Amino acid sequence: MVLVGAVCVDRYEAHLRAGGRIHPHHERPAEGQRYVAASARGILPQAYISRIEAADACAAADKRLCSRTEWSAACRGTRPDGCNRGKSHLLPILFPEAGWSFSYERHFNSPAPSLEPGYLARTGEHDACVSDAGVHDMVGNLHEWVSDPVTRAFIHAFAQEM
Repeated sequence: MVLVGAVCVDRYEAHLRAGGRIHPHHERPAEGQRYVAASARGILPQAYISRIEAADACAAADKRLCSRTEWSAACRGTRPDGCNRGKSHLLPILFPEAGWSFSYERHFNSPAPSLEPGYLARTGEHDACVSDAGVHDMVGNLHEWVSDPVTRAFIHAFAQEM
């Protein structure tokens, strides 16, 4: 973990553990199963889970999701050109029938994008994708959840910070 302002942030994107084992990154969390969020270098991070599932896994690890402001602070100084970016956006390729009207449950929470070869990188795989605070993988790779609900005000504030 690294200190960002007054909070500690994991160095790498999270994966899930259940019963002492790493949960397959491409499988949706099973209902009723207790998952713990963990962070380590060289592991495929958990893809396409809901904010509620991510928050529950963090709580099981005695952690919490960052707020939008904390997440933005942890990203500062990241060089986007060193990150897992610049590829075609997978959602319109995998779900052409949706156009650009994607839903979290059907599209963002689908395990399909995490199975596409060459798209999802292991944590820390892009050495240059590190923020000034020492947090890796904050740009590209996966959509990150924060504790704030996504509203129009959230989107406006987020756009101003970036």
